[in-house]
Amino acid sequence: MNNLSLLQLCIWSIDGWEKKKSRPIQAPPGHPTPLTGETKVQFHNNQSHLLVVHETQIAIYDATLECLRSWYPRDLLSSPISSAIFSCDGHLIFTGFCDGAVGVFDVESLSLRSRIAPSAYISPSMTRYVC
Repeated sequence: MNNLSLLQLCIWSIDGWEKKKSRPIQAPPGHPTPLTGETKVQFHNNQSHLLVVHETQIAIYDATLECLRSWYPRDLLSSPISSAIFSCDGHLIFTGFCDGAVGVFDVESLSLRSRIAPSAYISPSMTRYVC
């Protein structure tokens, strides 16, 4: 397998843009590898943790690119992830799913705090337009 095809997190030096460290993003159990598609990264407000968002997972990494915890779509939230973002205080992660559901996760444990079903805010005639 060609390493260029793997999704990776990278740390770059701004002096000459030298790559300092990289780490492949791990595929969830049972998911075919390598992962493909868009990956989004957001710094936590403490500037020492990263939220990594892929359709297959949300994950928290530290500044050395070690994965501290991750969550994969399953059960009531089994649709692919479309987006995720830290709350302004950094205690929660708001996650959107391709079926229109919204999940609110605790940052420390990535446990589901709340789920908003698409039927709570999308009319049945509009569900075909989600993701």
